[in-house]
Formats: sequence, structure tokens, C-alpha cells
Amino acid sequence: MTASGRSAVNAAQLNLVIGAPMFSYGRTRSATVLALSVVAVTASAEAQSAEPDTGRPIMLMNARNYELRSSINGRNYLISVALPPGYRRPGADTIKYPVLYVLDGERRLPLVTSMFRAINSQRAGDVILVGIGYPRGGPLGPPVLPDGTPLRHIDYTPPPLVKSDSSLAAMQKDWPHTGGAEDFLRIVKEEVIPFVEGRYRTNGDRGLHGHSFGGLFATYVLLADPDLFHRYLITSPSLWWDGGSMFSRESQSARTRVGLPKRVYFSVGDTEEPIMIAEMWRMVARLCSGVEKGYYKGLDVQAEALSDELHSSTVFLSRALKAMYPPYVPNKPAGHRYCGKLTPLPY
Repeated sequence: MTASGRSAVNAAQLNLVIGAPMFSYGRTRSATVLALSVVAVTASAEAQSAEPDTGRPIMLMNARNYELRSSINGRNYLISVALPPGYRRPGADTIKYPVLYVLDGERRLPLVTSMFRAINSQRAGDVILVGIGYPRGGPLGPPVLPDGTPLRHIDYTPPPLVKSDSSLAAMQKDWPHTGGAEDFLRIVKEEVIPFVEGRYRTNGDRGLHGHSFGGLFATYVLLADPDLFHRYLITSPSLWWDGGSMFSRESQSARTRVGLPKRVYFSVGDTEEPIMIAEMWRMVARLCSGVEKGYYKGLDVQAEALSDELHSSTVFLSRALKAMYPPYVPNKPAGHRYCGKLTPLPY
């Protein structure tokens, strides 16, 4: 559209807006001024949109995306890998790295990568960051069913622990097409981790971060297959799922464990729903009791409620990263909290 054409359209818009009352009781001077302002903004927006977009997409440094099709459930996953800045520097080809796997990776990996490098600059080159997400996703991943159920709701939720008709009916009424955590755990273990470790130099030190339903899944992995990871970063976990059945799973785990040498971080915002706060502390208490009774020998549990934080806060992430990958401070060893009883972390 030419400049003269835009001017004619803008003039017509101006006459139309000013000639019609803004409210049913007639036009006032302030209403006319408001109308003129709206038209001016519209004209400015049109002029701006006409400018050619010469910008380039923002890219995450040292990162690659892969699309992995699972042979277990037939779905595609987006595997995003952010490498340490010095991964490919000359002479570094013998160095192997820990890996932190991040659930909801299509949304959270850029944030994790930027935050990790910002708050932990002294060891920003120490960890490979891997997002496990969904291709072509919206805010919660793409819906795959007519009811719009996000894939994460399927993958991150364990099936009902007691598979009775009543429990299945109650679950499927409010959360249809959920309960796929068993298959997703297999996908992570048998497909995602081998995919990453077959392409990059890793040292076997694995971490897992999950938030909300992702935190529920991370807790599920901790109890069902704890040796898959060494560090668990669990924030605002949805432990209310299936009537709190994760606590029954914990009881089953305690009966079969003689040790659990893992590092686990839990957090929740103190302005979240009361059940979110209560259930997190209940799980922390269960795990710490297991340590005292010898079921979970070697388990290092850190937990906190974050003041004035909501469920969607990004503070969870920075605290979890500091706890599980402490900043390097010369001549000062990293502290830790052992079920809330020992030395605080240095932050």
C-alpha cells in the first residue's frame, strides 16, 4: 500500500470514529480526544508494520535441536542440547561433562541455560543441558487429542496405583488420557539418554529437573528408578495426583531400599495452594524419616518454601540450580542441608 493510500484510509477512519458516539449518551470532548489517540496509534502501528523485518532470529549459543521419534509410544520429542561454551575448544576433546535433563524443554531450556550461566559463571562450562520437550508446541505443548489434552499431562502423570474401577473412573473423569509416566520413563531411559550419551562426551553424572507435573514425574523416577539420575531438582511437585498415591509408592520403595545415595532438592512457593505446600513437606518428612531409619542411607535432601513466590515463579529454578550445582567459591567448600539439619548453602 502506498503512503497516499494509507493517508486516505486513515482519514476515512478518523471521520468514522469522530462521527460516531463513543457511548450511548453522546460524545464528549474527552471521548473525541481518546478517539483521535486511538487513530494515531493505529496509523503509527500501520507505518511500523510496513517496515521490512531485517532482524534475525535469536539463537541459543552452542545449542542444537533434534527430533526423536519414540519406538515406545510412536510420538515425536524435541531434544534440545545446550553445550558448555568450551565444549569444542582446541584440546578439550577428552573432557567429559555432567548432564542436566530438563522437562518441558521446549519452554524451559533457554531459561535454564541463561540462568545457569548467569548465576554460576565460575562453572558455566561444566554441564551439558538437555531439554526434553515437544515439537511445534504451544505454552504447554501441542494437544494431541480432540479434548486438547497436552502431551505433558500424559507423559508426566503415573497411572493410578490401585487400578480399581472406581479409581480409574474418578481419574478419567477429570483427567482423561493421563497416566503415561511408565512409558515416558522408558523413553527417557532407553531412548533419550542413549541418544545424548551416544553423541556427546558425558561422564555419567545425570540430573533431572521437573516443575509441577514435571516435579511429580521427577519424584516418580526417584522412587521407581532412582539410579537413573544422581541429582533431582524438584520444584512445586503436584504430589496431590491420584489422591496422593506417591506416598504409597514411597512406602513401597522404603521396604526395598538399603541406601539411596542421591542429592534431592525440593521447593514450593509459600503463596501456592495449601495442598501443594503440605504435600511437598510431607514427602520431605517421609524421605528424611527414611534416612534416619536407614532405608535411604546417603540421601541428601534439601528443601525450602520460597517467600512470596507463586507456582509460576522463576526463582524456583535459580535456587534449585544453586543447590544442585553450587557456585565455585575459592577456598570455601560448598555447604549443604541434610534434611534441614546441617550447614546452609552459601547463598
